[in-house]
Amino acid sequence: MSQVIQDFSNFFIQFGTGLCFLLALLEVSKKEKSKSIGNLFFIGFFLGLIQLRLGFYATGLILNYPNLAFCFIPSILAIGPMILKLGISVTDFANDKKILLRYHLIPADLTLLFDIVFLFFPEETKQSFIQNALYEKGMNPYKLLYIIAMIHILSYFGYMVHMFFKITTRFEINYTRFVWIILIIPILGVILISAGFLSQIKPIYTVGVCVLTITIILIFVFDTKYPKFFISLQNDIKQKKYETTLLTEINVDVICKRLDELMKEQKIYLDDELRLSSLAEELSITPHQLSRILNETFKKNFNEYINSYRIAEAEKLLLADTKRSVLSIAYEVGFNSKGTFNSQFLKITGLRPSEYRDKKTKP
Repeated sequence: MSQVIQDFSNFFIQFGTGLCFLLALLEVSKKEKSKSIGNLFFIGFFLGLIQLRLGFYATGLILNYPNLAFCFIPSILAIGPMILKLGISVTDFANDKKILLRYHLIPADLTLLFDIVFLFFPEETKQSFIQNALYEKGMNPYKLLYIIAMIHILSYFGYMVHMFFKITTRFEINYTRFVWIILIIPILGVILISAGFLSQIKPIYTVGVCVLTITIILIFVFDTKYPKFFISLQNDIKQKKYETTLLTEINVDVICKRLDELMKEQKIYLDDELRLSSLAEELSITPHQLSRILNETFKKNFNEYINSYRIAEAEKLLLADTKRSVLSIAYEVGFNSKGTFNSQFLKITGLRPSEYRDKKTKP
C-alpha cells in the first residue's frame, strides 16, 4: 500500500511539472497581451524547473544523475522576483514603485555560476556532493544555501500577502478568495518541503510537494476557465483606485491617464456602440465634464477623439494584411459604415484607405 502511495505521489508531482510548462506555453499563445502575460510565462517556466527537481529528489534519481540538480537553487531564487513583478503589474503599483528586476535576480545569477562550474566536476565528486548535501542528516553549506533560498521565496510571498491585504482593505475586488488561495497554499507547501528536507522525513517533504502541485493545478484550471483573469483583475484594481482618487475632486491628470489606459491598453474605441455617456460612466464623471476635458485638453470633440484612435488602428491593419478588404477593417475598428470610415480616414490622413495602402506598400 505504501508503495502505491509513493508511486501515485511521484506521478502527481511530475503531473504538476507538466502543467507548469504547459501553463507557460499557453501564456505565450494568448492573443491578448499585457504585462502580466510575460511574467506568468517566466513564473510557469521557473516553477516547472523547481517542480522537476523536487520530483528528482523524491525519486532519488538526482543521486544517480547529479547533473539533474543543475539550476535548482537559481530557479528558487528567481521565482520570488518574478512573482513580485507579476503582483506589482497586476495591482498597478508599477507607477508608484519601480522594480529593477535585475537587482533582485543577482542571487539567482550567482548561484547559476556555481551550478555551471559544478557541471565540470568529476562524476564521482558530484555524486558524493549530492549524497552529502541532500540525503545526509545534519547541516552543510548546501543545506544552508537551501534554507536561505526558502527564506528568500517566503519573503516575496510574504510581501505579496501584505500588498494584497492592503488592496483588499481599500477596495472590493473580484475573485479575492482565489487570490488568497494561490498566495497562502504555496507558502504552506514551501514550509512543508523545507521541514521534510531538513529533517530528512520524506513523507512530510512529499506532502509539501503535493501541496505545491495542488496550487499549480488550481492556477492552471482557473487560468484556463478565465484566460483573462489577470488582465481583468488588473483593470478592476485600476478602476477602483481611479474611482477612489476622484472621490474628493475631479483630477484632470488622473482622468487623462485613465483615458490613455482605456484607449491604448483596453482599446475600447473598437466598440462600435461606444458613446460619450458610456465613456463618461466608465470614468465616473458626467458627459459634460468629459466633453469639456476632451475639448480643452485634446482640442477635439468626442467623435474626433475616438475616431483618431480608430483610424490609427486601421492604418496598422491596412498594412498588416494587404489582401484584407477595407470594409472588414472598417467594421473591426469600430465604424458602422464604409462611407463614414472613408470620410474620416480622408479627413485625418489626407488619403482614402485604398490610396493609403497603395502608397505605403508600393515601392
